Amino acid sequence: MRALGLAALLVLLAAATWFALRGGEEPAPPTAPGEAPAERGPDRVPAGERVPARTESLPQMVPAPPAATEAPAPTPGPAPAVLLEVVDRATQQRIPLVRVTLRRSGQPREERIVQGDPMEVLLALREAATLRVEAHGYEPSLEEPVLLTEEAPRQRLRVELEPASRGAGIVFLVRGPDGRPVPHVSVQCFAADADPARQALLWHRRSGDERGRYQLPDLRAGPYRFVLHALDAEGEVLTHRPAEHSLAYDGSQSVLQLLELQEGAQLELTVRDGNGMLLGPEVGARLLWPDGQARTTRWHQRGEGSSLTRADALPGPGPVRLLDAVPPGSYVLEVRRANTPPAQRVVTLQANAVEKVEVTL
Repeated sequence: MRALGLAALLVLLAAATWFALRGGEEPAPPTAPGEAPAERGPDRVPAGERVPARTESLPQMVPAPPAATEAPAPTPGPAPAVLLEVVDRATQQRIPLVRVTLRRSGQPREERIVQGDPMEVLLALREAATLRVEAHGYEPSLEEPVLLTEEAPRQRLRVELEPASRGAGIVFLVRGPDGRPVPHVSVQCFAADADPARQALLWHRRSGDERGRYQLPDLRAGPYRFVLHALDAEGEVLTHRPAEHSLAYDGSQSVLQLLELQEGAQLELTVRDGNGMLLGPEVGARLLWPDGQARTTRWHQRGEGSSLTRADALPGPGPVRLLDAVPPGSYVLEVRRANTPPAQRVVTLQANAVEKVEVTL
């Protein structure tokens, strides 16, 4: 019996091995006589069918994008600048050394000595400026407007300078606050003296020149003081503050002097009586300055072919203006008539403007 059981076990092992080789078939369990064979389960495969081998899909390997490389920093280009070419107008020869005066809004005037070929004047982009060129032995150029942009950061500018006159005498080149020539001026010439009260007025002349170039009459040797006022074509004083210049003249030298007028403010005054009649020389008028000090106030009145001036009083009936424009600011206008207390009024004077005031006494 023991041998028979061992033989049966070997038969079962051989059957299991055969089933594994056939793809995982399991032999049906034996059934009792008259019993129906058990149904195949959902995972059972009938004998003779091959079971497809199971394959597991591996995740697809996507190549990594190449590492980003930093773009090289752009190489900075030349600095924004005006490239000057300055030449002698008569010979067209290049002038190697010049002085450049820059004016920029809201900034003090700047002067630079420039040389080279070309001459570089460095400026910031989008910064509006005006540029004047001077050189020894030449008349200064007019102011040239310049504006550098991203599209044109380096611009060329050709300037031709006029040789200065070599003859004896005094020439004034007069420029306004914007650097442009002042076409009409009045010039007063005083015999200079240590005591201002003894500085006698030698002559007073009006002149006009579109270039702002004024040749003074012949003068003998001596010390002089000159006062220049800007006028309009009709002879009315403008808002520019006057310019003064003193020199000791030897009678034979050649003098070419640039005078620049500064911006100022103007006051036009009209005084009437209670009946609306215009008042004139009987009325005193002066300005008290922002510091509270009273300075001599000279009034100017333009007439037909004439010009009247008077200190601290009206030169005549009708509108009068300050002969000397003043710095912008708040002032106290004091107006008085004989035997009456003065009337005072605060006036605010704006730059480059004429403030018109009417007072009734």
